[in-house]
Amino acid sequence: LKRTTTSKMTDPNPFHAYFHNVPISDLVKIGDIKFLSEDQTLEVAMKLLSENKILGAPVTNKTGQVLGMIDILDMVQFVIKVAPDAINMKLNPNALETSGRAIAWKPVGEVLNESGRDPLVPIYAENPTTNAIGYFAKGFHRSPIFDSDKKVVAMLTQTAIVARMAEMLKHGDNKAIAQRTLDSLGLGQVKPIAVKDTDTVLDALNAVGENKVSAVAVVEADTGKLCGNFSASDLRGVMAERLPSFHKSVKDFLEEHSPRSMKPRAIYRDSTLAACIEELQTEKVHRVWVIDADYKPIGLVSNTDLMALANNFANYAPK
Repeated sequence: LKRTTTSKMTDPNPFHAYFHNVPISDLVKIGDIKFLSEDQTLEVAMKLLSENKILGAPVTNKTGQVLGMIDILDMVQFVIKVAPDAINMKLNPNALETSGRAIAWKPVGEVLNESGRDPLVPIYAENPTTNAIGYFAKGFHRSPIFDSDKKVVAMLTQTAIVARMAEMLKHGDNKAIAQRTLDSLGLGQVKPIAVKDTDTVLDALNAVGENKVSAVAVVEADTGKLCGNFSASDLRGVMAERLPSFHKSVKDFLEEHSPRSMKPRAIYRDSTLAACIEELQTEKVHRVWVIDADYKPIGLVSNTDLMALANNFANYAPK
């Protein structure tokens, strides 16, 4: 990717027109980055992510070269591959403990980009933010940022771009876009993946991994109403216990390790884009669930969806 600097441009996409003149350096803290080495264990990696309240970090080799990214979703995919199924757990009482040790001591370098969600791409601090939006619209959640010497100096996330998007929509003609409903923009139309609150944690992790999503809605087993949110970040609790939580119900696990996840953020399809972004920002979440009149999940709007909106507004504007 050729490094470019910002310049004035004329673009029918208001997001492109705005973000083309916002260098990535404006959205990141240079030097504020945590690294992992390829020979460190997943246990060490999970501790670093948890203590710093981050979901991913770049991984380096012995010479300091960045090899790629590891994040919570990579760990989810790996956990699913080695975790014992229900039959094995019943036949072998030590299966969970054995798998827990295998996962905890796995070198980070062997789990790099297991999920395929955050591959290493060359994005530079002086690039316009539109360069990053193009990648993030494909589902990238975060990306290391390089300086002119090709050294990683910061981490850019979807959340940082959405925060700036919120500011953009408060001014001029952009206010009209902010007042568009999710329905008119075609956002929140895809039915989300859901698990019952009585399903096991392993069921939830399998749903995340098999469907290549970052989170699943948790619904009441008897009513189908939204009652929780199980996301990849909740794996922190699983890893902390070395997997004994796998057999617990999603409800019991979340109440113990992530009570906040039992209070999912929800909006309606006639909610405005501004209201959606405000919910994401105020509650510091990566997605909001779209519900119907019976409080059943019928869609969701994630940071990735907003990146897609910003990247290709023409597909959303006509409605």
